[in-house]
Amino acid sequence: MVVVGGGPRSPCPGADDPAPPDEGEYFLKVLIPSYAAGSIIGKGGQTIVQLQKETGATIKLSKSKDFYPGTTERVCLVQGTAEALGAVHSFIAEKVREIPQAAAKPDPVGILQPQTTMNPDRAKQVGRGGVGGGGQGPPGGAAPARGYLQG
Repeated sequence: MVVVGGGPRSPCPGADDPAPPDEGEYFLKVLIPSYAAGSIIGKGGQTIVQLQKETGATIKLSKSKDFYPGTTERVCLVQGTAEALGAVHSFIAEKVREIPQAAAKPDPVGILQPQTTMNPDRAKQVGRGGVGGGGQGPPGGAAPARGYLQG
């Protein structure tokens, strides 16, 4: 977590430059795991808009594929009073701690399912007595080599 109050600001990829802070206002820059961004924004942006109304903070999030360099995390820039930043930070931390639905409910049946399809080349080998001999051609079911005499 980085809190910057007043003074020069570092660039934030994907988030517009915020307005200069008023007296008693601060900046909070947080990296958000991409799995949590949707729950922070909410359907149609409703959750983030409600959070801004409740806290009085301004919240900006980088675009969906605009990650902090070297990560798959999005940049969130929050501007407001110390209390507003604390409330927004708590909300974000709660959403980050939630387990993504895909990870929470793995499909054990899909993992344990046997492979039911057969490679067409393998089907040909089995059909002609292929792998391991018993069929036509050289031992092991390989294709005839040049100069190999079939008899």
